[in-house]
Order: sequence, then structure tokens, then C-alpha cells
Amino acid sequence: NTVLHVPDLKIYSFRKSVDLTDNYYDNNVVAFSADRQEIVFSGSKQSPERYDKFIYALLVYNFMTNEAYAVPFDQTETRLHRPEYITSDWLNTYFEWDRSSGGKAVLKKRHLSQLPYWQGEYTKTFSYELNPVKGELQPMLLEFVKTLFALEDPDIEQRSYGDYKPYLVTIEGHQFELWYMEDLNSISFSPNFQEKNTEEIRNITKKLGDAFNEELRQGKYQDLFTGY
Repeated sequence: NTVLHVPDLKIYSFRKSVDLTDNYYDNNVVAFSADRQEIVFSGSKQSPERYDKFIYALLVYNFMTNEAYAVPFDQTETRLHRPEYITSDWLNTYFEWDRSSGGKAVLKKRHLSQLPYWQGEYTKTFSYELNPVKGELQPMLLEFVKTLFALEDPDIEQRSYGDYKPYLVTIEGHQFELWYMEDLNSISFSPNFQEKNTEEIRNITKKLGDAFNEELRQGKYQDLFTGY
């Protein structure tokens, strides 16, 4: 692993190893330290308690000294559904660089008196997801969709695929699906597979997601979220 340090134009090679990070494997780069001497990766490893669950940490590598450490975090406390959803805003909300120990910046979890409200998230395929949630939220979100887009009953059709009962929703001539997946504790609002990925489709999804996130920011529906 190699880094070009722009301030001095030097090239540094450093070693990544699970031996340095409490057996967490590194994934994507998510940040640099303020002094640009350390790289922060998302990290994960299998839970010792459940074979089907991963636990997560941020992994800090100093590419100048080859030192490294892990900062474990709880998904529920940090409102993180998947590591690929990590953003700079998320990082700055739940973590900080602390210089209280000898002046050296160390990445630590923030101590928050109140956790931020849960929010929905957009996926790379531009669906809108709510995680982890109870099934009771699905009909509530459906009513919210009906009101937001002034839909009538013929615009909504409930379908059945075994244990799954998604809604097919027609909005401005386009079809969307509203799913609740009990095994994942997840609600998804997404374009029907026959729809093309157009700006109009993305705008409809964003209109819903932004409007419902505003409701969530006011503390509504929070009792319908669970935990990881």
C-alpha cells in the first residue's frame, strides 16, 4: 500500500494487517486525519456471537510510522445500515480527533447526550430505504406517499409473493414498489424493474425521501425503528 504525501511529495509505503487492528479487515477509505498522516478505513469482522453477523470499526493507519489501531462502533448507536453508507457528515457526527493525550490526534467516538434521529437513505440504484424498522411503518409510509402525490385508490395495488406483500404504486405514470422485508427489517421504495433510470424517476424518489426524512428529523415514527 502506497501513499503520495502531497505536502512534501514523498511516497510512503505502509503495511495493512489484521494483526494491527484487532482482526478487523479493512474495506474502503473514508477519511484522512487533519495532519494528513493517517488514513481511516472502514473495517469489519465476523461477530464472535453470531456467524451471520458482522461487527464494525474504523481502522486508522499512520502511513509514516506503520502504526494502526481500531475504533469499534455500534451500528445502532451510529445509525449506520451498511459501511458503504459512511459519509463525512456521519464521521463528523459520531467521531472526533482528540488531542488530549500528549497532543497527538487520536480518533475517538463522540459521547452524545442524545442520539440523532433515524433517517432514510438512498441507495446507489436510487431507491429509498428505511432500516432497521418494524412492519407497521410500511402502511404509514404508504399513506404518506398517497398524500404527498395526491394518489387515489386505483393508483395502489397490493401484491403477494409468498411471505412478501409489496405495494405497486403508480405515480405520474410511473410504477414504483413499496416493500417490507421482515427478515431484513427493511422498507424499500424503488422503481419497478420495468422502469428506466431517468431523471424523472429519480426526482420522484427524491421528493418522497426528502419529505419523509423531514418528518423523521422532527422525531416522528422513531418508535418504529428497532436496532441491529
